[in-house]
Amino acid sequence: MAQIERAILYTRVSTGEQAENGTSLAGQLEVCRQKAISLGAVIADAYEDAGVSGALYRSRPGLQLALGALERGNANLLIIANLSRYSRDREHQSTIKKRVEAAGGRLVFCDMDFADTPEGDLAFGILGNFADYERKVIKDRTTKGRRRRAQQGIQPGRNHSPFGYYVPTSKDVLSGTHPPEALGKYLVIENQAKLVREMFRRVADGDSVRSVARWLTHAGVPTPRGAVFWNCGTLHRLLEHPVYKGQATYGRFERRHDESRAQRGLKTGYKLVERPPEQWISIEAPALVDEATWDACQQKMKSNQGTLSGRTDRKHILSGLMRCPDCGQKMRAHRKRHNPKNEDSAFYNLYECRYARPATNVGGRACHNKQYRGYWAEPLVTRALQEVARRPEMAVAAVEAYRQAQSSAQTQPDIEQLEMQLADLQKQECATIKSQIAGVMAGADGTVYESMLRDLAAKRNHIVAVLGRAGHRKKTSGAGDRGTDEAAMVTQAIAAVDEVFNAPDDGLTPAEKQGLLAKVIEAIYPDGKEGLKIDLKPAFAFNQSVAYFTT
Repeated sequence: MAQIERAILYTRVSTGEQAENGTSLAGQLEVCRQKAISLGAVIADAYEDAGVSGALYRSRPGLQLALGALERGNANLLIIANLSRYSRDREHQSTIKKRVEAAGGRLVFCDMDFADTPEGDLAFGILGNFADYERKVIKDRTTKGRRRRAQQGIQPGRNHSPFGYYVPTSKDVLSGTHPPEALGKYLVIENQAKLVREMFRRVADGDSVRSVARWLTHAGVPTPRGAVFWNCGTLHRLLEHPVYKGQATYGRFERRHDESRAQRGLKTGYKLVERPPEQWISIEAPALVDEATWDACQQKMKSNQGTLSGRTDRKHILSGLMRCPDCGQKMRAHRKRHNPKNEDSAFYNLYECRYARPATNVGGRACHNKQYRGYWAEPLVTRALQEVARRPEMAVAAVEAYRQAQSSAQTQPDIEQLEMQLADLQKQECATIKSQIAGVMAGADGTVYESMLRDLAAKRNHIVAVLGRAGHRKKTSGAGDRGTDEAAMVTQAIAAVDEVFNAPDDGLTPAEKQGLLAKVIEAIYPDGKEGLKIDLKPAFAFNQSVAYFTT
């Protein structure tokens, strides 16, 4: 008897598609279900990604669950409505396909079939390129349309309005809550505007941003995103926004995606990078403060960075160096009395994860909740530096361990995978060139293929460069002389810091001691109950860290 196949259904829609048609996910899953029935397959499970771009891979939880189920052997078919629901990125298309095949499964699309032949792979690659091209065209058209609207004085659709304003969207106009002429205009919310004026007045008169944030929190004012606690970063961004002096902008920031941010526990898979001012588009908005007050506030915040930032007289020795062992974020430091009931009791430093309690962050996240006393951790760090300064062989061992980790970072299977990707790219280039020739002979426009070829060439050059670096690392790994030189430089730097740090009459403030430690230490992680894991900075211009353990 023929073995019954088990299928996993998968589909996704982007944010825009979800807004246009909320039932598209259900409709696509129904199409996939009918395809499974026609193949005589049993449906093992179904996964979906709502509001997720097809340019993402690791940030699509539904897709990762579907692939994980295939790799566990729960099914052998992955049924997807069409290629654009699968992925709109050429590299991700290849990666997903290889994971499915490595798990012993196969991809099934509801609108077309790709034979398991070289010709089928060629067709898959060409159509995948068109899906990638379509994504880029959509992005280009959308960007141009938004910039054109901004040049007309209409703020394009945005997820959040600045605190103190409301910017009506097309949805507001269609629902009748705002007239058509209000579309994209900045409308003042008076109760919030009063708070904004008071914020600017306080900072311009000399108050610190931290004190203003504390005032807002104690007054029960929700943040622009609805959180309870105001932090200095939120308030800094608000006070720096030029909209409050009547100069709203579009295109001020560029969104750069980095899916590794999600793996590091960050809230977004992208970061905002400010563009040069000449690329901004100005949009008229009602001013909440006059330009003189806005300028005075900027100057005061800039001067406060040197005089008030971090309270240098109370800065802790391990500030910015202690890291949470769970999330890896910098621990916050504060002072605490040995006996809270006695005002004459001495203070000591305390380090804890900033997400230790759910009430201290917007997401209600509870991370590592253990507190580490400074009188335990700080002497441990200084003794570790003294030990390394006295025993250079420890630095030699640390550098050697680091070099071995570096040399094994690019393993042989990784090199083989890169070589396979390079071969696939060369096949795609050949196929694209053939398609371009055939299209031009038929009278079609060849510019589409030229763009595709440029992208393929850039990808090929990148892989060739990575392979070159991997080969260089393999040849140079284990070079004893270089490792010894690096260890000597590390030891010399640590000895110099230790000599100043532990001088009998050094007269250094905690802030100055923290600055010295930061020259040689990258990060410090609590390691169990008895020790710390210290990542050292090399003494020369080097982007990575060597690590050793101290107990």
